[in-house]
Amino acid sequence: MDLDFLYFILALCPLFLIVGYFEYRKTKLLHLERMAAIERGLPPIGAYDGRPLAPWNYFRRGTLWLLPGLGLSLFTWLIAGDPTSGWTIVGILMACVGLAYLLAYYVEGRQRG
Repeated sequence: MDLDFLYFILALCPLFLIVGYFEYRKTKLLHLERMAAIERGLPPIGAYDGRPLAPWNYFRRGTLWLLPGLGLSLFTWLIAGDPTSGWTIVGILMACVGLAYLLAYYVEGRQRG
C-alpha cells in the first residue's frame, strides 16, 4: 500500500469527525427549536416530512463529485503513468459516487414526471 495514500486517509478522518459533529449539532438544534414551537402550540416551521431530496440536489451533488473525481484520476494517471496509483483510485471512486448521484437524479426525475 502506498504510504501517501495512507496519510491521505488518516488526514481525512478528523475532517469527517468535525463535519459529523457539526451536522449532529445542527440536527440537535433544529430538534430543540421544533420542540419549543410544539410546546408553545405553534406548528413546527420547516418540519421534515420524510420526502427525499429534490432531484436538482442529486444533480448538483453528482456533478460536484463526478467532475473533480474525473479530473483527479485523469491528472494522476497522466502524471504518474500508473493507473493503479492510490490517487487515481480515489479519483475513480469519487467519479463513481458522482455517477450514482446522477443516476438517482435521472431515476427521481422520471418517477416525478
